[in-house]
Amino acid sequence: MSSFAPRSFWIKSHAVRPYYAFDVHASRGEVLELLGCWDQAAAIYAEMLARARQCGDELRTAQGQSKLGWIYHRTEKQAQAVQLLQQAVDYYRRKGGRIVLAQTLSKIGTIHEAQGDYDQALACFEQGLALARQENDRYTVSLVLNNLGNVYGDMGRNQQAMDCYRQCRDMDLAAGDEYNAGIDTGNMGWLHLVAGEYDRAMDCWAQQERGARKYGDKLTLSIALGNRVCVYMTRGQYQQARAAVDERLALAREMGDRKGLAISLSHLANVQRFTGETGPALGSYVQAVGLARELGLKYYLTIFLQEQADLQLETGDTAGALRSCGEAKELAQGLGKSDSIFSCRLLEARAAACSDPAAAAGRLGDLLALAAGPDQRAEVHYRLFKITGDPSHREQAKALYAEADARTPDVSYRQKLDELNAA
Repeated sequence: MSSFAPRSFWIKSHAVRPYYAFDVHASRGEVLELLGCWDQAAAIYAEMLARARQCGDELRTAQGQSKLGWIYHRTEKQAQAVQLLQQAVDYYRRKGGRIVLAQTLSKIGTIHEAQGDYDQALACFEQGLALARQENDRYTVSLVLNNLGNVYGDMGRNQQAMDCYRQCRDMDLAAGDEYNAGIDTGNMGWLHLVAGEYDRAMDCWAQQERGARKYGDKLTLSIALGNRVCVYMTRGQYQQARAAVDERLALAREMGDRKGLAISLSHLANVQRFTGETGPALGSYVQAVGLARELGLKYYLTIFLQEQADLQLETGDTAGALRSCGEAKELAQGLGKSDSIFSCRLLEARAAACSDPAAAAGRLGDLLALAAGPDQRAEVHYRLFKITGDPSHREQAKALYAEADARTPDVSYRQKLDELNAA
């Protein structure tokens, strides 16, 4: 029986084996990548790149560079990733191809975002978006807009982020692209969480999880599980949180997803901390911090260090808490994360209370002017009451925690209210 082999699938070689099915192998790699088999995908992409170079096929070489560069990003080989992706960008700028250029710029932008280089990330995404819109390519416009929304979210520009995600979702749904619409919806869930709209956030992640399981997308499934942990923790649903954490840990280890592993270890530490496993929690924070530092994940490292510092202070390791907090504050200042800077200054004031309560009360008083929203003001009044015993701070903290809990129900608010009511 004869078979049909379209010419576009093959590249010609002068070697003993004259043809190599480049596009077929590319599709194999994409399926393996979706399933989380990143090492196998990387091996295929490396072979594709080597064959393309051997044949002197510049276009296929650029395609191989882009695919292998992206899988290197997935496996946290960032320097190699950027080098390959930039080589592909250089080719597309010389030879044309605005859609693939936009997609490759978006990949480089995502690496910059993960490392906290937001200005460079924005520049890549804005160039890519302009190119994709010139070609009126719905898929690439949606891809780049989604990534642009991620950067805006990291920068605290939540309305701009939501606008990006909604545009993506609407155009993907209109095109019948259920898979990418689920990813868009999942990203919207994070903004609902920040706004305290927990039910809407969980609905978004449930849609994202269903799509990920349907299409076998292990990375998206891992992200959806991690996001749901945040809501479980605020509701005090520690058993559900632990189940989601354990599943994500297994997925991250299976895929070699070290970023996902770092995030999951942080979530594990939080669950352990609030279920009384203090020693294991400290160990999990140490692992999460170490991985985030090794991978250059500044945004996440800032958060992990804050969490670690808080537990260190609670367990009497004031010096360790101040070291962790100092590093977190320096990172937060570089990233422009005002919420993290506030939290670090609050922890420093709490640490000062161990030796100089009067000085600590003064610092906390200064922080009141900087507090954004009732939850931050409540925390300052709560700490002032703990240090000074002044009943006016207790009453203000109670009123503010009640207000915050009414807007955004959180088990930690209710615990503080119970403590203050019993004082």
